[in-house]
Amino acid sequence: MPAAPGARRYDVTIDDVNRRLRAVLAGLPADQQAGLITPLPGGADDDTDLGPALAVCGPRLLLERDLAILPPELRFNSTRMFGVHRIFAAKRWVNGVNGYAIAPSDFRPGMSVWAHSEGGLFRNGEYGPLAEWLAEQIEPLEALVADRTELEPELVDRLTQQAADLWEGIESDLPDAQPRPSWDHPGEEWSGELVAGRPHGRWTMTNAGVVVREEHYRNGLRHGPTTRWHLEDQVKQQYASLSMEQLEEIDDDWLESVRGAVERVGVFVDGAAHGEFRFFDKKGRPLQEGRYVRGWPEGRWTVHPEAARGLADAASVEYSAGIPVSWTIPPLAFDAVQVERGDAPAGPLASLASAASGVILVDCAQTSEHDLAEGDAQDLAGLPGLLVVGVHPDSPGRGRFGGRPIEVVADPAARLTRAYGTNHEHLTLLTFLNGQGSLLGGSEKLARLRLPTWFEPGGDR
Repeated sequence: MPAAPGARRYDVTIDDVNRRLRAVLAGLPADQQAGLITPLPGGADDDTDLGPALAVCGPRLLLERDLAILPPELRFNSTRMFGVHRIFAAKRWVNGVNGYAIAPSDFRPGMSVWAHSEGGLFRNGEYGPLAEWLAEQIEPLEALVADRTELEPELVDRLTQQAADLWEGIESDLPDAQPRPSWDHPGEEWSGELVAGRPHGRWTMTNAGVVVREEHYRNGLRHGPTTRWHLEDQVKQQYASLSMEQLEEIDDDWLESVRGAVERVGVFVDGAAHGEFRFFDKKGRPLQEGRYVRGWPEGRWTVHPEAARGLADAASVEYSAGIPVSWTIPPLAFDAVQVERGDAPAGPLASLASAASGVILVDCAQTSEHDLAEGDAQDLAGLPGLLVVGVHPDSPGRGRFGGRPIEVVADPAARLTRAYGTNHEHLTLLTFLNGQGSLLGGSEKLARLRLPTWFEPGGDR
C-alpha cells in the first residue's frame, strides 16, 4: 500500500540514531565493521545539513544495503529529476544515477532526503528527514548485534572483499564532484513578486513555456493554495510540429490547451502543508487524498485503486504525526470483481482458482487463440496447478492457450483492467498472479515465458 507523499517511517531524532549507531559500532569488532559498515576515507564535512546528521556515521559503505554514504569531497548534484538534488549516498549505477539525495522538502520548510533513481532501480520521491533515513539503513546491523551473531573468519574475509569490490564499482562510476547548490526558492524558473526581498503573493513555475506549478507566499514562506500540473510529453511533440510562424504566434491560450492534468492541489500555512490535499495521475484520476497537519499526513487518507495494484475499490490508511498506524484494505479484485462466464453464473476469479497455485490472465480482446513455443508449452504442461483464464472486454466464451483449452471470461466494467492493467488502462498480453491474486508481473510476448520461475516458490520474479 503506497504511503501518502511526505509520510514518515519512524518517530526518531538524529540524537536517537547516533546513540543507536554508537551501540552498533561498539558491538561489532573492527574486522566485521570492515565488511559490513566499512569506513571510507573523507575530509571534514562542512555541509550544514549532512555534516551534523552524519557526524557519528561519517562516510561508510553499507554492504547489506548495497550503498555508499559518500565522502564530502565526492558528493555531486543532479538535475535529471525534478529540481536540483545533491547526491550524498550512491548505489550501483543502472542506466544513470541511483542513490539518495538531499533537497528542499515538498511539504515542510527545510531539507529532506529524496530517493533518486534515473534508471528505475527504485521509486523516486521524497523519503523524509535524514534521521529517519539513517535509522532504516542501520536496522540490519542492529539486529546482528542484538542477536550476538558471530561470523566465521572466512565469512568476514569474503564480506570484506565484497565490500571492496562494491566500493570500487560505485566510485569508478561517480561523476565529478560539485559544490552544494544554493537552492534559492523560488528559483530562476519561477516568476512572481518580491516584497522586502522575499517572495510574496502568487508565484508560477514554467516548463517549456507551460505553467506547471502555482504557489502563494507570505513573507518568504509558502502560504495559501498550491497547484501542480503534469507536464505531458505531448507538449514537446506539439512544439516540434509547429512552424516558425506558428511558434511566433504562441499565446497563453495555446499554452493552457497543452498543459497536462492537475497533479496535486492543497494548502500551505506558514511554509508547511496544512489542510486537505488531493493527488491525481496523468489522466486526472484521483490517487490519494487526505489532510496534512504542519507538514505531515494526519488522520484518514483514501488510496484509490490507481495508486496501487490489485485493488478494485479504494483503501484507507490512518496516520498519526505522519506515521501510518492502521490500514483498511478491501478485498483484491481477484476476490471482489464479478466476471461474466459463458456457461456458469458470474463470479470472482477466486472462485475459478480455488485450488490453483497461480493464475495467468490472457488478454483475448483481439483473439482467443494463442500459440506457444514448444518449450513454453512443455513448461505449461508441467504446471498442472496453474489456471489460465482469458479475459475479453465484452463476451465470455472459450479459447486456447498453447494447446490447452481455456475459459474466456468477460470484464465489461474493466474492473480487472483497473486493478491489474498497465497504467490501470489495459491488460498486458499475459498477466501473472499468485494463488491469492497478488500481481507478480506481466508480459507482452508469448515467447520465452520462463513460466516455472514465475510460479515456483522462490522463483525469479
